[in-house]
Amino acid sequence: MDKKVVMNAEQQLALDKIVKERKNVFVSGAGGTGKSTVIQAVKDNLDNVIVCAPTGMAAMNVGGETIHSTFKLPCRVLGPNEAFDKMLTKEIRNAEAIIIDEISMVRSDCFSSIIKIIKIAEELRKRKKQIIVFGDFWQLPPVITTNDRNVISEAWERETLNGFCFETEEWKQCNFEYVELQKNVRQENDYEYQHALDLLRVGSHECIDYFNTYSSKQPVRGVTLCGRKARVDAINRKESAKISRPAKEYHAIIDGNFPQNKKMTEDCLELKEGMRVMTICNDKDKQYRNGSLGTIEELYEDSVVVRIDGGYPTRIVPYTWVAGRPKYEDGKITEVYEGSFTQLPLRVAYASTIHKVQGMTLGCANIDPDVFETGMLYVAMGRCRSIKDIHLMEPISGDAIYSSNKVKEFYENLQNNRC
Repeated sequence: MDKKVVMNAEQQLALDKIVKERKNVFVSGAGGTGKSTVIQAVKDNLDNVIVCAPTGMAAMNVGGETIHSTFKLPCRVLGPNEAFDKMLTKEIRNAEAIIIDEISMVRSDCFSSIIKIIKIAEELRKRKKQIIVFGDFWQLPPVITTNDRNVISEAWERETLNGFCFETEEWKQCNFEYVELQKNVRQENDYEYQHALDLLRVGSHECIDYFNTYSSKQPVRGVTLCGRKARVDAINRKESAKISRPAKEYHAIIDGNFPQNKKMTEDCLELKEGMRVMTICNDKDKQYRNGSLGTIEELYEDSVVVRIDGGYPTRIVPYTWVAGRPKYEDGKITEVYEGSFTQLPLRVAYASTIHKVQGMTLGCANIDPDVFETGMLYVAMGRCRSIKDIHLMEPISGDAIYSSNKVKEFYENLQNNRC
C-alpha cells in the first residue's frame, strides 16, 4: 500500500495511523525527529490532500501553502460568528485529508476558524474529513499581542494566555490520536548534542555549560539567527554594505496611520544587484511564496528581478498591506482601518529571525542568544546537525531559557493516550 520511503518504526506507526486507519492524528516530537518525512509519506500515499502551515517558510518546507491562503482567512483576529461559509473553497470542499504543519504557531482563533470551515465542508459533502496536525508545542508559540489576547478572550468566551490551539473546544472535537516521534534523525550522530537539546526543550538550565563549551569559537559561514528584528536589520545592513555595486532606493507609499510594528519591510529599501533577499508575500502567479530566498539580478524603476533559489528569474512588483485593529462588537469581530503600506515585498536576508527558520535544517548558523519567548532558543540551537556548526555570538545565560507550564501540563496529560 505504502510507497517506499525510508522510515523508522515511530514514523511508520504515525503513517499507519494516518494512511491505513484514517484517524485524526497529532504527530509531535522534538526538532529533528523527522516529522517532515512523515508528511511527505502521507502526501505520497493519500489522494486529495491539502497541506498548509502558519508561515510562508514553513509552508514552503512541506510543499504546501499558508493557512491564511488555503482557508481564505483575513489577516486579523477571528471571531466565532464569521462568514465561514464564504471562506470555503472547492479545494477544501473536495479534500479528503488536511495536513497542518507547525501547529504550535497556529493561534487559537485561527485553529477554531479552520475547524469550523472544515465542518461546513463536511456537512455539504456528507462525509468526514481527516485532519492531521504536526508540530511541537515546546517550540515557538503563536504570535499574539495584548489586544489580540483581549479580543479573542471576549469573542470566544475563553481564557487566552499564549493562544495555544490545544486549549480550544475545536481541538477536543478533533479527537486526535497522539503519536510522539522520539528518534532524532537530524543530530543522530551526536548523542551529547541531542541530550543537551532535550534539556533545553523543556527549559532545563543543565544544558548551558555544554552549549557554551562545545559550540564553535569562531563565526561560521552561514545565516545569522536572531530573536530580535532590530538585530537582524543591523546585520543585514552591514553585509549589504560589503557589496560594491550602487544601491537603488525604493520608497514605500503610506496611507493613514499604518503602525510601525506592522510594517513587513523598510520605508526605504536600499537594494543592490547581487544582494540576498527574502520575499514577504505570496505571489498570485505562485512564482514565489512568503519566505522564498533569492539573489537580486536586475534593478528597475519600480520593480526588481530576483532569481529565486532553485527557480527562475522573477520580476517582483510592489505589494500593498492593509492594517486594521480588531474590535469585538454586537457578537462579531470587525476591523477598524488604520492605514496601508505599499512597498516591494522584499527583505535583505543575510540574517533571519528565529521565527523564519522553525522546521528547517541549516548547514551552519551563527546564533544571537538574546531571546524573549518560550521555545525560541531551542528552535535556534536545533537547526544544525552538529554543535560544531553553531557559533554563539554571546554565551548563553539562564535568562535566555523559557518554558511554558501550559505546554508541560498538555504533554503530561497526553501521555496516557500515547500510541
